[in-house]
Amino acid sequence: MRVLSIDIGTTNIKLSLVDISIEDYQIRFVESINVDQMFIKNEIGSSEHIPQYILSTVNKGIKHIVKSYGAPEAVVLATYLFGLALMNRSKGFLTNIYTWADERAIEVVKEIKEHGVELYRRTGCPPIHIYALPKILWLRKHRKEVIYEADLYLDLKSILTNHFLHRAVTDMSSASGTYQMFNIYSLRWDDYALGVAGVDERMLPEVVEADYVEYIPLGIAAELNIYDKIPLVDRAI
Repeated sequence: MRVLSIDIGTTNIKLSLVDISIEDYQIRFVESINVDQMFIKNEIGSSEHIPQYILSTVNKGIKHIVKSYGAPEAVVLATYLFGLALMNRSKGFLTNIYTWADERAIEVVKEIKEHGVELYRRTGCPPIHIYALPKILWLRKHRKEVIYEADLYLDLKSILTNHFLHRAVTDMSSASGTYQMFNIYSLRWDDYALGVAGVDERMLPEVVEADYVEYIPLGIAAELNIYDKIPLVDRAI
């Protein structure tokens, strides 16, 4: 069984095709593609990734793998935490991906600290700048026009699922670790945190279990030169 792993890190984009023996579960690497991330640091404290570059790199890698070895039997996703990009469903991306290394939201952490105890109790996330919630507050202060147009607030996992499925989906681990808005008891988006952020739940990705599987629509798969029914598997890493 050949599986294509797509692993998006903060410094590299990696696609690895592996052959898994169904008899003894031995894994053999067939080919690995490793591409450097492209960073944007055009302001003091900024550290952004370009979502279009990531998706284009992934598409090119998939097409190369398919041309060289045929279509994989499954595609598995793994992405870094703490990234946030804003989208408009009609217009596309409104921002780059603000990574964990982007420090501009430090200035609004004091606003988070007013709610710090309650947010920590509900989400398990301390009041620090790396999460999506302070990034949203920073954008509300400095990029009001973006907040006005945005109707999707996506982590990197849901950026990829939205690309492959035309539906934004993320797993519980990514939602909990990235947003500071996911209730660790109810396992749902937290009303209190959403109120602090000023975000409607409908603007956030659907949250699923880590073993979530959905087939890539045939039309989207065909754009990648894949003409078979291929499952997309979320991986909580």
